[in-house]
Amino acid sequence: MVLAAACWAFSAALCLAEPVIAPPPVPEPATATVVRGGSVDIVLKAGGRVPAPPKFLIRVPPRFGTLGEPRATGRTSAVITYTQTDPAAGEADSFRFAAQVVDSPVSIAATVSIRIQQPPARLEASGVLDFGEASPGKNVVRELRARNVGGSPAMVTAAVDPPWRIEGNAAQKIPPGGGAVWRVVFQSDEPGTWEGAIRFSGVSGLTTLLSARATRLIEFLDTFPVELSAENQFQKSLRLRNPGTDPLGLRVSASEGLDAETALTIPGNSEATLTVSALPGHLREFTGNLTLSAGGAQSVVPVRVLALPAHVVLVSAAGVTLSAEGKSLQPLVLENQGGMSAQFSWQPPAGLIVTPDPASVVLAPGQTMKFFVSWNRVGEESSAPKFFAIHVRDGGTLQIPLRYPVEAVARRPTWWKPTQPPAHAPPPAAPADSPESRPPGLPVIEPVSIVAASPGRVEIAWPISAPAPARFEVQFRALEFVAVDAPPRIIWRTRRDVSIQATPDRATVILDRLPSDSLWFVRILGLSAEGREVALSGVIRIASPANPSHLWILWWLLGVVFLGVPTAWVLLRLKTAAHSSRQSDLDRIRQLEDSP
Repeated sequence: MVLAAACWAFSAALCLAEPVIAPPPVPEPATATVVRGGSVDIVLKAGGRVPAPPKFLIRVPPRFGTLGEPRATGRTSAVITYTQTDPAAGEADSFRFAAQVVDSPVSIAATVSIRIQQPPARLEASGVLDFGEASPGKNVVRELRARNVGGSPAMVTAAVDPPWRIEGNAAQKIPPGGGAVWRVVFQSDEPGTWEGAIRFSGVSGLTTLLSARATRLIEFLDTFPVELSAENQFQKSLRLRNPGTDPLGLRVSASEGLDAETALTIPGNSEATLTVSALPGHLREFTGNLTLSAGGAQSVVPVRVLALPAHVVLVSAAGVTLSAEGKSLQPLVLENQGGMSAQFSWQPPAGLIVTPDPASVVLAPGQTMKFFVSWNRVGEESSAPKFFAIHVRDGGTLQIPLRYPVEAVARRPTWWKPTQPPAHAPPPAAPADSPESRPPGLPVIEPVSIVAASPGRVEIAWPISAPAPARFEVQFRALEFVAVDAPPRIIWRTRRDVSIQATPDRATVILDRLPSDSLWFVRILGLSAEGREVALSGVIRIASPANPSHLWILWWLLGVVFLGVPTAWVLLRLKTAAHSSRQSDLDRIRQLEDSP
């Protein structure tokens, strides 16, 4: 009993002598990630009984980096900086730390695991790319080189503003330390100053600015539209200038109906010519284009081609062969092979009749027209014209040969013609009217006689029988064109510019301003006061004589030659004889004076 009490007293004494020890805080394991060669702040925490901010102790340092001093951030935490320093480190590192508070022992160590990452990709490239001066449609290529100075591979895609474009693959994978090349193409159809940029996806913070200046494709030194006509032989040379510094190769395409070179090269800052012409066989007016292209750029030149002038040809190259009787109408066929309508003018030779009148005809392009030709002076072909001319407005002159029958009677000289027919001579025979041209039942005015005839002037007369018409008209026979393939028909036209003198029993009229040496067919028409036809004469053939011949001058000259020369010779002989006789007398007198 005494022993037990003694033990208890001893234990109590021991307890009162040694104080109780507090347990240490418990450090918490942690993880962190750091970029190779970089630094990271790591939070250290302690749990359990923590009466005051703990002290963190590094028990095992990291193998591939260094640690800073822990910095308290709270009652149970602190921050320590880890810096990765060893380039040869693997992908992980670690260190161990312990915690301790006042009056407590050091805790067991906890591990901080660190994952070492490669640094991100970082691209370096030129900040500006200048393409200089380029012609529209011409490709200008520049290369953009970039390098990955980061620690990680990167898939980089380049995007560019128009009118630039990336030639080839725009997306490229670049390893750390590796490089890439993008081919950037500039092409613009419009002149001007252009600015843009290249942007890269997959990396950040990199942009390359782009700039370029586009000149005109070509400069034209001529006005538009280009006009091709007969004046320039439907051909013209265009003057072109290359405003760029590089040679310019042009491809040329022409609209249908035009002809031009297919390719042309113009040196830099130089001029050249391009010839454009209408294709052979061109007739009608039309509008086309010349297209000049280089690369993707084009310049269009409008071209206006005028119509080919009228070109009238004689379908029968042999001309016109007239009939022996002079009554048959011979065909004359003309064709307009030009591109414009043909209008005619002509001066008809005396005695030649062409129907329809060429001056009243307009021949359209490609149209063929048949005319009819007749000669109204049968028997006088020896002095007839061998051709006659038809003038085409803006299209030259046609010389149409005329041939006459071989058996034609030679014409007598005009000086054998009587210029004054005998009074009251019966009129020459004339062709009778066709049945449809003379109304039935009309009284006949007869006889109609030619009173006098001179060049360009004929006077005719006729008796007036009861009942007398109120007035008379003089009608001339003409030919009217009906159809292209049909002969003309006879019509009668009243001449209004004549003055008819009438007495109670006789009427006369003077027809003047007639072409000399010409033949006409006329008739006299009697009209009532109401204008109704009451009498009609037969057809009268009248001839306007030719101008007087000047053969008397020839006869006078012949008289001078044949009479004057012999007379002069006789007078000269008489004068010579008289002179000789007088000289003989003088010689005889001189001899008598000298004799003794």
